Amino acid sequence: IPNEIHKMLLDLNPHAFITTNFDDLLETAASENCQSFKVVACDDEISEIIRKDFDLRPASIIKQFDLRNLPAKNGGKFYQRLAAYGHMGRTDIDVPWEHLDKVDCLRKYLSECACC
Repeated sequence: IPNEIHKMLLDLNPHAFITTNFDDLLETAASENCQSFKVVACDDEISEIIRKDFDLRPASIIKQFDLRNLPAKNGGKFYQRLAAYGHMGRTDIDVPWEHLDKVDCLRKYLSECACC
């Protein structure tokens, strides 16, 4: 079932989504609102964009998302809550990998993507 994040994304009236983890929740939310969009999933181009602008080394991910300090910032229960209710689409806790701080970085590539 699509959640508020899916609906908020569709409120932006996108002409395309770039994704590496496609599921049908966006399509379901779009069909409920009579919207359509193009899903861009060009593995080679997306991989190149990610390599250029995202540091995916384990130590960098730990630092970027402040993984070592999340329990202390959340009353010592962050990972327990995460394990019990999942790690995607959460609105009850601040899940750093759900932040939209990389949108502008990705947006610059959308108009350049040959598969759009």
